[in-house]
Amino acid sequence: MRATSSPNELHITIGVYPAKDANLRQDIKLIKAALLYADRVTIYSPSAALLQIATRLGDLSETEQLRFLEMVAPYVASSSDAAKIVDGLRKLRDPRFSQSPQGRLIKSALLKQFASSWEEIRRVVNNLAETAGMREVVEALSSGMLEIHQFATQTNNSDVMQFMVDCVAKASGKQLSAQQAASISHRQNEMTKEFVAGICSAVASSSTYPLFDKDTGQLVSLAQKVVNAPTSSTSQQRARHIAFASDMFRRLHVFDSASIRDVLLVRGELDKHLVRFRKSVIEFASDVASSPWDDDFEKETELLFRKEIAPAILDLEDEIKSNNFLGQLARKAVDRPLVLTPGATLSLVLSQLTSLPDEIAGGFGIGISAAALVYDAYKEGSEKQRAIERNGLYFYYRVDRKLEGLS
Repeated sequence: MRATSSPNELHITIGVYPAKDANLRQDIKLIKAALLYADRVTIYSPSAALLQIATRLGDLSETEQLRFLEMVAPYVASSSDAAKIVDGLRKLRDPRFSQSPQGRLIKSALLKQFASSWEEIRRVVNNLAETAGMREVVEALSSGMLEIHQFATQTNNSDVMQFMVDCVAKASGKQLSAQQAASISHRQNEMTKEFVAGICSAVASSSTYPLFDKDTGQLVSLAQKVVNAPTSSTSQQRARHIAFASDMFRRLHVFDSASIRDVLLVRGELDKHLVRFRKSVIEFASDVASSPWDDDFEKETELLFRKEIAPAILDLEDEIKSNNFLGQLARKAVDRPLVLTPGATLSLVLSQLTSLPDEIAGGFGIGISAAALVYDAYKEGSEKQRAIERNGLYFYYRVDRKLEGLS
């Protein structure tokens, strides 16, 4: 949706603590809220990042597939068989043998034999990503508004293979050597440190707004206590601002069931009204004292929503319903009756009236005084509509109605 960034863009950094059952439900909730509010979004999510690279497993070259087999063999075969498999695969990866006539035949036969197993691996990985909700995340990535932070341990195909081997090793139930266990632990610790550093940086930064799930927020709070670095008042305001906006969106009637495609469609249609909504959110959020990761934050936002926002939305809805063009026309007709000559088509007159002189309007079979009556009603309705659209909550109200219409 946006190829380049701008200094004036509102950028949100999402942080999501890994779910225990490898799902992206929390990621998707925060992504949807961020897409409705921000111009650009970056997500720090070990789960999303790992699923993104896991789907690349099926794109490995033949040589990389052989290397993967070699790496995973110790965990899926008996000790004696694993040693033979590893020796054979290493021999096949040696160009001096693999490029010989005998080597090419053996390599071709092995890859052919392994093809069905490799396809099964691809299927399992893709099903895992699909079940977790990766398709929704890909939809957001395709828009150009979302970027998944790729951790340093996940930058190339070797990293993809190593990650999958780690997963197989832990799932195999086999006793790992001290060196193997230490290597896996080191890679996990490196990702954890990068995750914590990234989300803490987002809190302190003046160029992005943090939006975290509760576990990530508590992790930030703990990290700040450990280094004795309390969050500045400005950083707290920025965090409350975005967390309150997210909280508002999650109160929409069909927010949970809305797809990311629907969210992107609605955001595109209502983009011009977003500036005033952001201003209103900042004003509302200034009345919240708790940090987003404090237990009292939800209680405060619930009270504020019921006290200020819900009544304001009802008032706005009443205004919108009252600003009906035909209703305006009917009320004016009580004082000045509208008289149409035979054959007149009101819809045709209404569609042309604003650009035609009175004498032409009369030629369509409507009197001059009646034309003025219709124009007065149209003008009054248009002015009232512009006033309604200047309401800071108009964007929020329309998002709710449009998402309902798409569900």
